Amino acid sequence: MPAKFITTKKTVPFGPEMKELYCATLVKNREVDLHEIAEALSESSTLNPVDCYGVMVGMAAQIAKHLQEGNVVNIEFLGTFRIRAKSTAVESPELVTEKTIGKPSVNFRPSVLMKQRISKTQFVTKK
Repeated sequence: MPAKFITTKKTVPFGPEMKELYCATLVKNREVDLHEIAEALSESSTLNPVDCYGVMVGMAAQIAKHLQEGNVVNIEFLGTFRIRAKSTAVESPELVTEKTIGKPSVNFRPSVLMKQRISKTQFVTKK
């Protein structure tokens, strides 16, 4: 099924003046949850939905554990996860502590295979 888009108007700086331009904005269709993915995986394998769900929940916990340890997690067909956090700049090395580190977040970089798969996405105007 193709991804849908709408046309949106943007006002952007264009030299000394503002100019109205138009661009495509992708429309979020619906949210797919872990249960739905587990059901779909079950239909294409010999595992039941509960087993698929359990493996994915366990995988998410293991990814989080490894990220907390400072590891980079590479899921070959999905992509790479890294932990990151912003840090406040201070005037001397002695002032750098765990308190100068902000909240951690996760950086995700899709694998080559994932990029190839999504590159085949087709787009249609939302009606």
